[in-house]
Amino acid sequence: MPDDESESVWHACLRDAVEEVSAALGPGLTESIYQHALAAELRARGFVVEVEKIFEIKYKNQSVGFLRADLVVDGRAVLELKTVAKITDAHIAQLDAYMRQMANRICTGAVINIDVRGGVEIKTLETAIDWGVPSVTESLVKD
Repeated sequence: MPDDESESVWHACLRDAVEEVSAALGPGLTESIYQHALAAELRARGFVVEVEKIFEIKYKNQSVGFLRADLVVDGRAVLELKTVAKITDAHIAQLDAYMRQMANRICTGAVINIDVRGGVEIKTLETAIDWGVPSVTESLVKD
């Protein structure tokens, strides 16, 4: 994402899409249902969305495993969906690890939580291409 204006538009579109899905489906469903609904909503808004995209992890040129990202949007943002009481540091750390392993491909990510009451929480993570210290740049909580 090239500039602050496009980042702002992206965050607004993501918030709107998540709120649309949450309002339409309500609370209490599985992560997978929200995942597929959000993918459909983002596609309807013109984004290219890959569901459960698999990335190979290598160590010293040897395959050591795979990561499965919930959603990859336009090949540049990874979204991890949760259905928990609250987003934790462990969820942010998971997203950060995914983004580091997808270096040169992904530099924007978000943990999205639709909690059991139907509240929405989004925490985005932006990392510079040089893989400096990541920072959580946005948090939205809506009950």
